[in-house]
Amino acid sequence: MKKSILFLLLFSVVLGNVFSEENVVIETEVIEDKKSDDFKNQLYFGVGTPSLLGLLSGTFFAIADAIDQADKDEDEKEATILSMNLGYNRIFWNHLGLGGFFNYEKMGKLNLFSLQAKLSAQYGWEHFKFYHAISGGVLFLGDTKPLPMYDITVLGLKLDFDEVSIFLEGCFPSTGLLKIGAVYNF
Repeated sequence: MKKSILFLLLFSVVLGNVFSEENVVIETEVIEDKKSDDFKNQLYFGVGTPSLLGLLSGTFFAIADAIDQADKDEDEKEATILSMNLGYNRIFWNHLGLGGFFNYEKMGKLNLFSLQAKLSAQYGWEHFKFYHAISGGVLFLGDTKPLPMYDITVLGLKLDFDEVSIFLEGCFPSTGLLKIGAVYNF
């Protein structure tokens, strides 16, 4: 598994170099660019389907809850399914990202909170990019001690513009399996 992830990250960097744009140097005294390609800050918000972890544990909670509430009215049963995340990335050299995110997931009465650091690699063209990421951190489940947790973004697709971008990504096991969201670049 570690070799596969390392291979995907290295493959992403190599493809990023193949598709990267050539920089044009203009000689002047001072050139000030409002947005530098070397560094970019990103705030993002995404919503999506439940995670693999949420689906498995939520199923067991739902079965136990259904047995417990078999005699109650339908109006009293809780069937909320929600997954969302909020994060920050610092993009270096337009290919490598370092940041973190907070993820919240609700499946019925089960609430999962996770806080993770994230390393990502992106490649592509000026306004359309592919990316992969790996993250690690802690998962909070009710009153229990924090549990170690990781997440892998198998493939992300991003329409990347100057100030706002949108993304679609597939991840597992601790955040939504499929997420869509928006990014604010500054």
